[in-house]
Amino acid sequence: MRSVIFVFALLVSWVPRLAAYPVYEGSLSSGGLNATSSWNTKTSFSWDVSYDEISDAWIYNYHLSVNKKTIQYVYLETSSTFSEENILEGTSDFIKLGMFGEEENQPDTLFGIEFAPQKKKTEYTFTIVTDRAPAWGDFYAIGQKTGKAWNTVSNSGFKSPDTDPLALLYPADDGSVFGHILIPGDEDTDSIIGGEEAIIVPEPATFLLLIAAICIAAGRIKHN
Repeated sequence: MRSVIFVFALLVSWVPRLAAYPVYEGSLSSGGLNATSSWNTKTSFSWDVSYDEISDAWIYNYHLSVNKKTIQYVYLETSSTFSEENILEGTSDFIKLGMFGEEENQPDTLFGIEFAPQKKKTEYTFTIVTDRAPAWGDFYAIGQKTGKAWNTVSNSGFKSPDTDPLALLYPADDGSVFGHILIPGDEDTDSIIGGEEAIIVPEPATFLLLIAAICIAAGRIKHN
């Protein structure tokens, strides 16, 4: 009986580690955005980030919704060490990866990916599939003019000079940190960054070996 209790206790201790990979979700609107002209109202930016164990990739889905004037370009920040080798199949069509910083009302320079909707519209959804784990960063978008004024929007945490929350101090999580969004960061890992510490989720084969080891240990305890 004691061996059964021992095995059960060990299995229970591993339950938190066997939790499903998390999906981080967040959105910004109103005070969470710096928007100009017609985009100053009824504009929102949302995202969700998930990890796919089969492809060993992070999937970043973004959605921008603006008021009236259509979206022309969206610039999504990435880590400065991010390269096209980190962009995997499933990523939305994009223009280029590089440094950007000459657009109207853009708070500061931004290294990342430039996207453009294929059709003129006030809503745009795009995806980045990458081997990079999430960190906090920025975005900027520009659209058609209202009269002589450009319609632009960026997250409220995008300032001049720009600084982003450190991943070690502010790991990926739901919501937003200081007006920032989740972007592909520096980490090239299948570790799950969430809450207060990283959670390493074992593969099925690893878990089976763990169960076998526990059973052997329980058998030895019983015979002793």
